[in-house]
Amino acid sequence: MNQNSKQRANANKIHKWLQAALELRQSKWALPITRLTSIKSLCQEATAAQQFAVYVSQLTQQSMNQAEPNAGLTREEWSTHQTLMADAITQMKGYLATPSNEGKQSLRGLLRQIESLQGDDYRHVHGSTVHFVRSGYLLKLLTFHGIFFR
Repeated sequence: MNQNSKQRANANKIHKWLQAALELRQSKWALPITRLTSIKSLCQEATAAQQFAVYVSQLTQQSMNQAEPNAGLTREEWSTHQTLMADAITQMKGYLATPSNEGKQSLRGLLRQIESLQGDDYRHVHGSTVHFVRSGYLLKLLTFHGIFFR
């Protein structure tokens, strides 16, 4: 893909994101996870992508800390999710400062822990299998946590 094609593709993605942000402000609905996945592709350089992941994870943490506990979680589970969010951000920052195999393994362990907290509620909906997660906040964290393993 030549430089002009890449720039047009990125401009199109950014335009879609701006539209999504406007829709989000106006409708007060959640942002589809596919939008979060598409923004990751704008960060092709690994360090920039990882810095972006940390930044968005911090925004997610702020939102989580200001929110009421999820109705499907006990206060203890909510607290565990908040602690896990804080630990993940700390580990991502540490890995950015000094990348190492140990740091990457630690992040992988945290990823498995987050995945396990999401539950195993899979259902068939309109011919597709859908995973009903326990926490949208942790789902966002998982999405950006994965950047460290590309």
